[in-house]
Amino acid sequence: MDTQALELWGNTFLNAARGQNLMEEYSRMMTEGFGNFQDMFGMFRKWWGLDFFLQEIPGYFTSYLKAAEDVQRMFMGGIISLMSNPLGGYPSPAGYHALLKDYEELREKTLRQEEDIHRLRTILDEKLSAQGEGITAFQTLMKDQAQQFQDMMVNFSKLFSETGGGREKQETEETAAKKRTSSRRKT
Repeated sequence: MDTQALELWGNTFLNAARGQNLMEEYSRMMTEGFGNFQDMFGMFRKWWGLDFFLQEIPGYFTSYLKAAEDVQRMFMGGIISLMSNPLGGYPSPAGYHALLKDYEELREKTLRQEEDIHRLRTILDEKLSAQGEGITAFQTLMKDQAQQFQDMMVNFSKLFSETGGGREKQETEETAAKKRTSSRRKT
């Protein structure tokens, strides 16, 4: 037999086996999901026959591949979290309506409280103005009474000075009259 023919048939069967293995892995990845970056890179490596390349990779390239895998995992984690919330951080319509309802209730409560505050301030202002008017009236009354007391004291002092001055006159007149009568008697 020809060795080249046997080599051809051997390579054909080896390639068919590799292809079959690759197809099984590819179908597994399709059913289970693509998985991570390493799985996709492994599929690419097997598809193109680059298995030997990884065996001769220096250490820094493996750390590069690990870093690329980490970046890919973080990126996919971010994409998946965004995809899990389709509105990108905005509430759903039901959540929006619940928030709107809460907002309206709080707004009505705030308006009621503002009205109550305005009403209480009005009552307080009325009470303070009435109290202020009462204090003003009391101060006016005290001033009037003090003035009346001063006027009364002035009138009393005038009265007593007139009465007291009249008595002195009377006393002097009486003493003078007594002197006259006593001098008349002597004569």
